Amino acid sequence: MSKLKVRIVDPHTLMLEETGQVGDTIDLKSLHSVDETFIMERIKSQQDETYNRLLQGVIKENHSQIQLKLNEQLRNFELEKNKLIQDKRDLEGRLSSQVELSKKNEQILTNALKSEFELERQRLNNEIQTIELKIKQNLENTYKDQINQKVTLIQSLQAEKEKMIIEHQLQLNQKLAKLNDDISIKEKEIEALKRERSSRNIKTIGENLEIWWMSSSKMCLFMDLKPLHLLKITWSSKQKVILKVQKVTTFLKYLTMSPMISY
Repeated sequence: MSKLKVRIVDPHTLMLEETGQVGDTIDLKSLHSVDETFIMERIKSQQDETYNRLLQGVIKENHSQIQLKLNEQLRNFELEKNKLIQDKRDLEGRLSSQVELSKKNEQILTNALKSEFELERQRLNNEIQTIELKIKQNLENTYKDQINQKVTLIQSLQAEKEKMIIEHQLQLNQKLAKLNDDISIKEKEIEALKRERSSRNIKTIGENLEIWWMSSSKMCLFMDLKPLHLLKITWSSKQKVILKVQKVTTFLKYLTMSPMISY
């Protein structure tokens, strides 16, 4: 079931504005629209004075009710406005008092915090100075002990170094003296070997010259050459053989055919 929408056509007629079913109802207190055509025609024709009188009464009554409601709403509005204004004033007063109180409390709190901060800062500075003094003293004592240990160690190492240098120098001198002795012995041995080698070379050269001379003399006789005064052999003070060749032109042919002398 539902309530249907209707409108007033005339004082005796209603018109449905939507499709209805059996059982649907119409609420006369909540009519949705009024067909003003009939009313306007009746007003213009002035045929129904009773209707006009009733209508005027309704209009006046509605106007009076509307005016009463407007007046009541206006009074309520004024009361509400005055209440809001007073609440605003009270709130502003409380806010002003709270702001002033907050400023005072803030100043008091700020001063208290500043004093507390200054005391804490002074305490921390004193504590820092005490700690720094202790650390400085501990470091000085520690470094002093370490420096003394280092100095003692350096002195010990320096003495050990000087001792090692002296011992090393002594060993070097001994080795150098032995090396000089060995060198002197080796030099004497080398000189002896040189003299022995020189003697052997001179003996070998003499023997080779003797063989060569004999063979060259025979060759000269065979080739009808005069070997006389071909070579003149002399000995120097250093035991070196000096060959002076004479009549080279005559002997060139023979040299090309004879073996070289090896020294």
